[in-house]
Amino acid sequence: MEKSRTYIRTIISNFIKRSDVVEDLRRKWVLTPERLREVSPEERENLIDEYVFNKLVELDPTPSKAYLPWMIKQYTVNRERNLERYEILKDFYNLVKQNIIPSGKERDIFSYPTLESVIDAYNKYTTQKSKSQIEREEKMEGARLVEDDGKRVIYEIFNKKASQYYGYGTKWCISGIKYNLFNDYFYDVATSGDRLLTGQGKNPPNIFFVIMKDDNFRKKLEKKYKKYDLSKIVILYHKNGGYSVWEAKDTRLGSSIEPGVAPQLLKDLDITLA
Repeated sequence: MEKSRTYIRTIISNFIKRSDVVEDLRRKWVLTPERLREVSPEERENLIDEYVFNKLVELDPTPSKAYLPWMIKQYTVNRERNLERYEILKDFYNLVKQNIIPSGKERDIFSYPTLESVIDAYNKYTTQKSKSQIEREEKMEGARLVEDDGKRVIYEIFNKKASQYYGYGTKWCISGIKYNLFNDYFYDVATSGDRLLTGQGKNPPNIFFVIMKDDNFRKKLEKKYKKYDLSKIVILYHKNGGYSVWEAKDTRLGSSIEPGVAPQLLKDLDITLA
């Protein structure tokens, strides 16, 4: 209970501080009817009307209205009068909060002389790709989308990175991080003893991942095939007609030599191996 009271007091205190900052700036910069009679024409040029001030307050994305003095300077001194351009500050502030803009001077709005320089910084950090983003794109480039019917999506996989990315969460040896046999299967394949696929680099198999998108569809299948994890399925297929089908926990569901449940499951998935 005491923690709750402290939290509420903190919120109230911050609100009062924010209100004080806003009101101090209002008194300093807003051109009221009373001040209109008191200031010279030259001084009026550096003051703003009530509507503009309230709009700047609204456009300041920070909880404490910390950007407001900088925004007023841009409006009055730098003559940045297009209020729509200040909307970039919300996006800039989000980059700061997400630590996309690294620690240092570039995070401080007061280090930017103009609104245009803030826009340049925003463009700089939104066009730069993070290391993880580059790695993710490399992995996705190693796959081809075959079909997406809303219930399941099928990818053809061409390299180890794509196999790790799309096979994440499975127990497949071709999708492992530390221990990975993708290249063994892709270039010199022996599928679990029945040696269906022996491309040896000249005639590699087609490797397809089937990923369930519709949970209800997946649950319906798993109710029918009770002991299997059908969240993801891998199909190793060779042009001579040989194939093997495996579920997410690396249990073989069947092959062209030992059909098992594979033919019926592929039919339920509306997949035809041609």
